[in-house]
Amino acid sequence: MTLPKVGGEVPLPTQGRPVGPHYVEGRLLPENTVPQVPLRAPLPGLSAEAPLPRPAGKGFERAAVRVPTADLRTLTPGLSMDAPVAAPDAEAADLTTLKEPQAALRTPVLRTAPTAHLGLGSL
Repeated sequence: MTLPKVGGEVPLPTQGRPVGPHYVEGRLLPENTVPQVPLRAPLPGLSAEAPLPRPAGKGFERAAVRVPTADLRTLTPGLSMDAPVAAPDAEAADLTTLKEPQAALRTPVLRTAPTAHLGLGSL
């Protein structure tokens, strides 16, 4: 008698290097105040095979499924903001002027393309 077989793969996530904050002319706070961090990991893989009963005659002897690892790329959410005070102007008499505060939320990103293979066969 053939026994069922099950196997799997455990992913190991790796962190990438985020693009850090950088200063832009005319802004008091740096852009990318909270940077997005890239993470990369494969989705877990799975393989399973089970024997099928053959009540009469010839037929398929096993059923199998194989889900290979799929590359998964993500970016964490990020934040970019600016203060409600404009940068001082050397030509103006005023030291600072007020302006509308700005905030931009950078959405998370998730990219992958998983696949699966199903099959019936004979041993």
